[in-house]
Amino acid sequence: MTASYGSDHHVYHCRREQMTYDLPLCQSFPLQHLDAAVREAFFVAIQPARLETILTALDAVEQERLALDRQWQLKLERARYAVGLAQRQYDACDPDNRLVARALETRWNAALLAVQDLERDYAAARRSELAPLSPTEQEAVRRLADDLPAVWEAPTTTPADRKRLLRLVVQAVTVTVQDTRPRSAAVAILWSGGLVTTQTVTCPPVGWHCTTDAAVVERLRTLAQQLPDHQIADQLTAEGLCTKTGKAWTYARVASIRKQHHIATACPVDPGAGAGRARADGRVSVAVAAQRLGVSSSLVHVWLQQGALTSEQSEQRTRQSYRWVRLTVADVARLDGQHDWCRFPPVRQVMQERGWSRAEAWAHVRAGEYLAYRHPAGQHWEWRLQALPPTTPTAPPMPPTTSPRREAPAVRGTLAMPAATATTASTPTAPYD
Repeated sequence: MTASYGSDHHVYHCRREQMTYDLPLCQSFPLQHLDAAVREAFFVAIQPARLETILTALDAVEQERLALDRQWQLKLERARYAVGLAQRQYDACDPDNRLVARALETRWNAALLAVQDLERDYAAARRSELAPLSPTEQEAVRRLADDLPAVWEAPTTTPADRKRLLRLVVQAVTVTVQDTRPRSAAVAILWSGGLVTTQTVTCPPVGWHCTTDAAVVERLRTLAQQLPDHQIADQLTAEGLCTKTGKAWTYARVASIRKQHHIATACPVDPGAGAGRARADGRVSVAVAAQRLGVSSSLVHVWLQQGALTSEQSEQRTRQSYRWVRLTVADVARLDGQHDWCRFPPVRQVMQERGWSRAEAWAHVRAGEYLAYRHPAGQHWEWRLQALPPTTPTAPPMPPTTSPRREAPAVRGTLAMPAATATTASTPTAPYD
């Protein structure tokens, strides 16, 4: 089998019959898996505990080589003696006896051809046999065994150097590809001492390198019960996790992994996927919120912009995607228009006391400083605001530049409030039912 380097996926293949007789390819197997198997077997065999056994076996092999070389020398000696004998007989022949001279010449030529063939076979045997290790080389191998993996992976080690290391102990590797799924091959390694070890190398299926780790899949399965896909992607990225190919997690990749592993999400991005139910994080779609409050969906969007309802931008995958509303039982009682909230001042009164415009008042509602109540007023309804206890003292948010704004005298960077307003703000308000 020879190596093919014609593409990004290198393989060992047998193409002799294909090139000679135009027959189908005999067999092939990915190069990286076979090389890795032989490399690991080499590391195991070259351990110091086994190295002495290998060196002892090499000594035995060297003795056998010397014995075989002695046999070759004896064969060559007999063949050369036959040549010398045929030459002497030819020289001693009477030149006038042409028939005898021709027979002796033929015998001499045959002896010369036999010597030539024997010398060629001997040279071929010398080239294929393992060269003996000197005592200095054996000591170098012993030192090398301690740091062999580091030497193997060193940047200065070339592929030719690695091949030389392998040839110290490996004579041949025989590969028999098996027709199984997944593909596998029986590998037989012939070591220098004559020992043969066998193992089975399995080729992973196509796409195995892109398979997501089981731990990441389990983490995604847990997060799918708490967060939507785009927030799962942000969470996995924050934890330093990435895909199998080293890419960052996105909404599409999280959705693809969920679909591949049949993981249902408890926080769908599309309201149609939830069948009108609330998500695991307690949020409902705008249509469900409108149905529970008895108003239109467009009015719910207006209340979201004002701050009467909560829907953070982070809940949206994009600015144009669906919005999800946090709607509790208290929120329904606060906004359905069926309860009397006369103990809270109307929004117009708060605007007059604070010196705010309407846009400024709703900006403070969005900032969480006030809670809006929908109060019935005859055939209509009006907004009433409850001042919430102050948290961290911050400057109130500025209204949009397109909204009308009434200026108030500034004191140290904050809006000035009348004394009556301060007294009202310090008086605790009664909680709503």
